[in-house]
Amino acid sequence: MKYLTSNLVLERTVFAVVFCFLILSASFASENQLSAPPPPSRVPQGVPVSEALYTSSQSVASIQSTDKNVVDQQILELKIKGISMRRDRKVFVEIIGPENADFRTDLDMQKLQSMGVEIDRDIASEKTLSDNSIVQLEPLSVAGHRGEAYIPLDRLEEIARFLPKGYRIQEVLPPDYDDVVGQGPAAINSDSYRDAGRNGAGLTVAVIDFGYSNLNNAITNGDAPGSYTAVNYTPNTFIGGGNHGVGCVEAMYDHAPGANWVIYKIDSVSDMNAVVTHAIANGVDVISHSLSRYNLGWNDNTGTACTEANRASNNGIMFFTSAGNRAQSHWQGDFFDPTADQWHDWVNGDEAISITVAPGQGGNYYLSWSNPGTDMDLYLYSSDLSSVVMSSTNTGAGVFESFYYENTTGSTQNLNIAVWRKSGSSNTQLEVFTHSANTWNQYAIAANSTTSPSNCTATNVISVGAVSQTAYGNPNGSNVIASYSSQGPSNGGMTLPDISGPTNTTGFTYASGFGGTSSATPNAAGAATAFWSADTNLVASGITWLVKEQADLWRDWGAAGNDNIYGKGGIQLIDYHFGTRWLADNYPGLIDNGTVPFETLQATHDNTPNNGRILVFGDSYPASAALGTTGKSLMVEMVPASGSGAFGY
Repeated sequence: MKYLTSNLVLERTVFAVVFCFLILSASFASENQLSAPPPPSRVPQGVPVSEALYTSSQSVASIQSTDKNVVDQQILELKIKGISMRRDRKVFVEIIGPENADFRTDLDMQKLQSMGVEIDRDIASEKTLSDNSIVQLEPLSVAGHRGEAYIPLDRLEEIARFLPKGYRIQEVLPPDYDDVVGQGPAAINSDSYRDAGRNGAGLTVAVIDFGYSNLNNAITNGDAPGSYTAVNYTPNTFIGGGNHGVGCVEAMYDHAPGANWVIYKIDSVSDMNAVVTHAIANGVDVISHSLSRYNLGWNDNTGTACTEANRASNNGIMFFTSAGNRAQSHWQGDFFDPTADQWHDWVNGDEAISITVAPGQGGNYYLSWSNPGTDMDLYLYSSDLSSVVMSSTNTGAGVFESFYYENTTGSTQNLNIAVWRKSGSSNTQLEVFTHSANTWNQYAIAANSTTSPSNCTATNVISVGAVSQTAYGNPNGSNVIASYSSQGPSNGGMTLPDISGPTNTTGFTYASGFGGTSSATPNAAGAATAFWSADTNLVASGITWLVKEQADLWRDWGAAGNDNIYGKGGIQLIDYHFGTRWLADNYPGLIDNGTVPFETLQATHDNTPNNGRILVFGDSYPASAALGTTGKSLMVEMVPASGSGAFGY
């Protein structure tokens, strides 16, 4: 065992050297006990701010030089903590209240503005600083109980103490995305729709992301829409921020080049309210969202991401979201403390999860728990458990802890994740995620690892898992899931993901393959768009059901039926045929008007054009009254196929 407080001095003998070697070499698998409590929180009790923000405010306040080089150095130092600071020493944050709070009503905007807080701004503007440099001021979003703001870092504690009870200030962590003429359309069979002119025409689609650096080059090369509406909710130029969003656009465009396009650029979850409001007002039909959200609420349908995804669904929009890539960097279970030392044991006798962080890499670390009567803290310890490398101790502000850590040492680090119960009940579940730039060496739990807003119950919110496009043709029952693809259930017991989609599809920007559920999500969204454009009388809920049912028939990998690894299965479309209409008496809440699959053969027949096709879910042809002579020639196919043929009435 390794003890945090051990001060043993070993004599320089061969035995001592061998003994040390054995302990270190077994550090990934042996029992790691943090027998001493963590150091006291550096955040004063009653100051509801993140530890990273508070400690940064102390360092910035101690050096108030106006020298440009000094300020620029401070900006760089904060960046490696995941904190974005402008040259006027204002930092980008979210002010977050309890789940059911009302940001605009609860906060004294006038008082906050007098304290130098910039908040609730609808349009971009500019500000001239004392050194005559210019700062672009971004539109600042408010969404229910949370809102973006820029605050003077040297007045952080004063501002935090002024907030209403239950509110806290959190830095906006770097974005969490899910990526590790593409093959997507061929894998899903949407190319049979696209190539027949059912390419999204008549529909409006949208991508939500943070980075579009290569978009203009992709457009020039014919891999992205030449005409689109750009909506930017960040202070930066629309073109920029990396290529993740370009990969999403290209993957979706492969399936639906004929759609109308809206491309949103965001930098925090608070922007989602403005995005969905714009999407509803501008007739968006399908949204692709390849971003992961954490620490927004333990239960299903909690948090801004779910609120907005559900709102999109309830307004007739299909909202595709990545299930996440966290199957190998997640733990969830009951708080377990057999030694009553307040440290959580991941397994009996081991209080540390060993991780490896490569040099120059950074990532986000998240902890949440189910019991609001408990207060937990999150720590990152050195390899020998002798010192705290990074921590989050938000003094009871909510049921979340998080921080950003970047390895600036120049060499690989072996570190340890630990959780401390500061106060309150030990009767709680807890959940830990890390995102990007680290490898878990032990104790990862794939179950329950889907990310928000996958945990939404609205009909048209569709969570997407990942299967490599090279394995996409494997038969039902195969084990083909990508090892990283997040798995359900949700904390509320929902089976997740809903479906799976192809990943590692190539394109112009990602010539070697665009990976992760980031790729699977726009591939699924694009295929659904092409499928929908074949019959735009159908509404979103009808398309959602048909997409899931087809996945269950033809790409039902893993256990039979809906499961927590693949969902219903991989999205897969039946071959396109002109004038196809669906007949499915097992569709829930039947409406025999063509907005969803038809209930009766008569209505299906009457609404199918001559030379069209009727697709029937079921094992036998449905009984019906004689339809009479109509002069129509129709193809009738059973799904799953047990016979088909052309006949006339």
